[in-house]
Amino acid sequence: FEFCEAEYFLAYKEGKLVGRVAGIINRRANEIWNKKEVRFGWSDFIDDREVSSTLLGTVEEWGKSKGGKPLWLTFLKKVTKS
Repeated sequence: FEFCEAEYFLAYKEGKLVGRVAGIINRRANEIWNKKEVRFGWSDFIDDREVSSTLLGTVEEWGKSKGGKPLWLTFLKKVTKS
């Protein structure tokens, strides 16, 4: 990532890998649009609210520690419609 910073997180439950997600900060886009957005991607996890909440919460905390504001948009709209 030439313009991005990324951190990758894994979730384990009972010693088994159950999820993953990447936190991404696009410094160039944030500069251009005067934002401090933190995005996530490459997410995959089992059907378990605790796992998904923990992974996304970890990205949120990581983003805040970098001075960012999480941007969830499309993903959360899809999740909350079901």
